[in-house]
Amino acid sequence: MDSTRQYPNCCNLGYTDDKGERTLDIFEKAFVWHLFADWILQNDWQARNKANYVPYPSKPKHDGDGPLFLIPHPAAWVHSGIHLLGLLLVFPWWMAILVAISHLLIDLRFPLVWWRTFYRQTTSGDVALHVAIWGDQVTHITILAIATLILVR
Repeated sequence: MDSTRQYPNCCNLGYTDDKGERTLDIFEKAFVWHLFADWILQNDWQARNKANYVPYPSKPKHDGDGPLFLIPHPAAWVHSGIHLLGLLLVFPWWMAILVAISHLLIDLRFPLVWWRTFYRQTTSGDVALHVAIWGDQVTHITILAIATLILVR
């Protein structure tokens, strides 16, 4: 199936170049963008704060009042927004937004904490950091694969 015909507004996602050779497909473009955004464009501030929350409202109206709820740290929104910018070059706008939201949720650690608890993965010791990093990356890449499969069906 030629994705250029099916998704003409997705930055010319054809499978062949002018010489008839295969070019990057949708998943490969999304995967490369993910790696670039997650490893090259993510700065220290984003990496340290994207899984944190800030109280809202930040200043209570009355003494003794706590925040109404917690919202993701601005670093999480910035990092997911960077992902969204590149995803808009690969996916239709609605899929790019869905993938960026899933990126935000994964980086907030909800799915990974649940999975590590459910599957009893290691959470301490020398390998715990590697398990967490690879769990995060595999979850992001799986979302990209699912999004691609939905589009090309």
